[in-house]
Amino acid sequence: PTISSSCSFVNCIRALLWRNILQMKRKPFVTLTEFICVPLVLQLLVCIKHGVVSNSTSSYQPIEMPAVFPSNNSTIIPHTFRDVITASRANRICRVNEIVNGDTGEVEFTTRSISGMGYTSVGSG
Repeated sequence: PTISSSCSFVNCIRALLWRNILQMKRKPFVTLTEFICVPLVLQLLVCIKHGVVSNSTSSYQPIEMPAVFPSNNSTIIPHTFRDVITASRANRICRVNEIVNGDTGEVEFTTRSISGMGYTSVGSG
């Protein structure tokens, strides 16, 4: 954008800075909060970083994850409009699946799923 001839670049910057100073004078609580909150948040982030990195017993140790590329059997097929309509009209049943330990016969954990959503996952056949 072009600057009009009545306002040079320096004068425009000066007017903008003066407007900011006036706003700071009119709202001192907001100005004080802005000056205090920024260093406090930065200090909090630095403390979190040092607490996670320097603690050798922490479970947040960096690990290198190998790159995994999906095979053709696990490719996701996007839903069509017909899939969305079918899923919205389907009867849904909430199922609770219990995962049982083979040795003790106790329930280790449960999973919940909704059947009748109108779609099937590719490669789970």
